[in-house]
Amino acid sequence: MDSDPASDPGSDPTTDPPAAHAHDPAAEPPPGATNEPSPDAAAPAPEQRPDLGRLLTGLVERVPHARSALLLSIDGLVRAAHGLDRETAEQLAALASGLHALARGAGARFAEGGRVRQVVVEWESALLTVCTAGTGACLAALADRRADVAVLGYEMTLLVRSVRSVLETPLRLPAGR
Repeated sequence: MDSDPASDPGSDPTTDPPAAHAHDPAAEPPPGATNEPSPDAAAPAPEQRPDLGRLLTGLVERVPHARSALLLSIDGLVRAAHGLDRETAEQLAALASGLHALARGAGARFAEGGRVRQVVVEWESALLTVCTAGTGACLAALADRRADVAVLGYEMTLLVRSVRSVLETPLRLPAGR
């Protein structure tokens, strides 16, 4: 698979055109979304590092019917989680990483190299949304089917924009490099 488009320093994955579909969750707040960043998601001062668990808790609390949130590296390692036990968080991180990688590959082939903004899976009883969260990182949220996917995507985008530098994960190099 090609290298991660999110690692391109000249691009901003949260503002480039969407690759998977035409809906732009950041274009305007959907009905029911907050119109301001959460106080939990205020941009950190250089000497401060916000509690990632608290940021994820805030995301879940702001979105009606959201169940859990997960910050992961693009290679599937859990960085922080809310609402998931360790084993489930690791399984969801692997799933989210794989879905994001498939979307990146599809974007390279079918969307003129377009960056992945959001991957949404809708099951009969649940929603999974995965978005790029800065270089080397993804944010995933799992919600009950009653959740508004536009509100969930919008709140995830606000969180990523407000603390992107904290969410970024250095890319791991293969052993021996």
